[in-house]
Amino acid sequence: MLVSRAYLRDERLSGRDEWPYNVPAVRTLGGSGLAFSRPVTFLVGENGSGKSTVVEAIAEAYGLDARGGRAGRKYVNDRPLMHRLGRSGAQVVCATHSPVLAATPDADIVELGDDGLRRTSWDQLELVYHWRRYLDDPRAYLRHVVDPPR
Repeated sequence: MLVSRAYLRDERLSGRDEWPYNVPAVRTLGGSGLAFSRPVTFLVGENGSGKSTVVEAIAEAYGLDARGGRAGRKYVNDRPLMHRLGRSGAQVVCATHSPVLAATPDADIVELGDDGLRRTSWDQLELVYHWRRYLDDPRAYLRHVVDPPR
């Protein structure tokens, strides 16, 4: 593993009450941190849960462009996809809302939420639950728009 653990170097930072230190996932990095044991790790959670913040912090800690600039682009791969990269010796840490990406074989899945970070399986993700419900009955999720008066 290129990156074996992500953590805040100075634990006092995790007690600060401003962004990004008040995001539960970042607070967890100030405590136990996040260990990486598989070549492909997906960070999954709602908007604002800290997925991108954690990925960007890891990238910056290793001297990569956190915005996906030149250093990140050299690893772009248009072949069927994350699983092959992991098997080739690369390490992928990806923030996503996609249940399709999160289903990558042998991937580690970490869900970010109000309680910080927790490892989970694909079938236990809130994201998968909501997509299943949506696909079963899209009307339950869509608001009906009333035609405006003419």
